Amino acid sequence: MTDLVPPSLDYAALVKDPLARLSLADFVKGWRMIVGEPPSVMLDDRSEMIRHLLESVPSAVLDLAAALHVAE
Repeated sequence: MTDLVPPSLDYAALVKDPLARLSLADFVKGWRMIVGEPPSVMLDDRSEMIRHLLESVPSAVLDLAAALHVAE
């Protein structure tokens, strides 16, 4: 059986931050794909980093008329 969890991480740490399974290189690669640049600061909790990213991006306003091609 292959263990994907690094030995230094325990179950409680994984429950707190499921992204802890990713290597640092993979996390930074994914971050760069989303943001366009590497993170300027790495927090201990990678899920918290994603929460901050999502909170900093304004939500899009849905224009139903444009989405449905309805003439006004």
